[in-house]
Amino acid sequence: MKPMRKFSELQLLRHKNLRAIIESKGRGAQKQLSVLLGQDSTYTNQFATKRPSRPISDDMARKIEAAYKLPKFSLDNQGVKQATTSSIDIQRMTLAVKYAQRAVGFIDGDFSSEQLARIIADLYEGSAITTAPTTAETPEKQAMISAGVLAHELIQKVKNEPGVKMTDEEERETYAELLNDIFTDLNGKTNNSNFQSKHK
Repeated sequence: MKPMRKFSELQLLRHKNLRAIIESKGRGAQKQLSVLLGQDSTYTNQFATKRPSRPISDDMARKIEAAYKLPKFSLDNQGVKQATTSSIDIQRMTLAVKYAQRAVGFIDGDFSSEQLARIIADLYEGSAITTAPTTAETPEKQAMISAGVLAHELIQKVKNEPGVKMTDEEERETYAELLNDIFTDLNGKTNNSNFQSKHK
C-alpha cells in the first residue's frame, strides 16, 4: 500500500477548512463539489474526504474558493473555523487579502503561499483592520491615523517573515505607498461598521 504523503501545515489547514464547508452543507455536499469544480468525483475525493491522499494545491484552493464564492485565500486563513459565506466577514477578509498582497508586492523576492497566508490570517484575526480609537477632528484625519496604524503593522509583519531583508529607505518608501493606498480606501468610510473590529 502506498504511504500517505506528508502534508504541509498550509495544506492541512486547507483540508480542515474545506471539510468545514462540506460538513456545513450536509449530505451530498462532497459530490456537489465535484460538479462545481467540473472534476470527476474520484479525483475530488482524494483531497475532499476525511482522510485525504492528495493535498489541495494553490491552484485547486483558488478554484474551490471561487466555486463556493468565497474571498480569495479563504481556505488559507487560520481564523476560519467554518469557512462559509455566513461565518466569514467578507469585507474584512477582502481587505486583509488586498492589503497583504500590496505589502508583499513591495518586497523584492518571492513570498511563499504559507507566508502570505500567515499575514492574511494575522490581519483578519487581529485588530488592525479597524478604526483606531482617536479624538481626530475630522473623518479624513481619522482615516489617515487608521491608515498609518495598518501600514505600520503590515510592514512589521512582512519584515518578521524569514528571508525578508528591507533597508530603512525601502521601509520608508513602502510605508508611504501603503499609507496612500490604504488612506484612499478608508477615507469617507471611517463610520462604516464593517471596518470595526469584530472583537468588541
